[in-house]
Parts: sequence; C-alpha cells; structure tokens
Amino acid sequence: MKRGIERGTALSGIPTRRFVDKALQERGFELVETQDRIASCDTETPSYLPLTGRDRDPRYLL
Repeated sequence: MKRGIERGTALSGIPTRRFVDKALQERGFELVETQDRIASCDTETPSYLPLTGRDRDPRYLL
C-alpha cells in the first residue's frame, strides 16, 4: 500500500512510524502515545478525500 501511495502521489521515501518515533525521541521529545492510523482507517473512504474539500461542498452531499 505504501508503495502505491508513493507512486500515485509522487511521494518518495515515506518514513515509517517507528522511524519518526525514534527520530523525535533522539531529539529530546517525550512520546506519550503514537499510532499507525492505517490500522483503524475506513477502507471505503479514499485517503485523499479530506484534501478535496468534498465533505464541506453542498454539491457532494447527495
């Protein structure tokens, strides 16, 4: 899935949650809680939907 997102949106090298957690801790941040949101996502809703603004556009309510 990660590779598909990288290719589809021209993103390259998306870091893992563990990589980001470690980097933040190494820089002095105390992490209270972290999570990988993909485990709890709605598979029916495209990940880009919040970026489109469609949830607030009256044309897409019906």
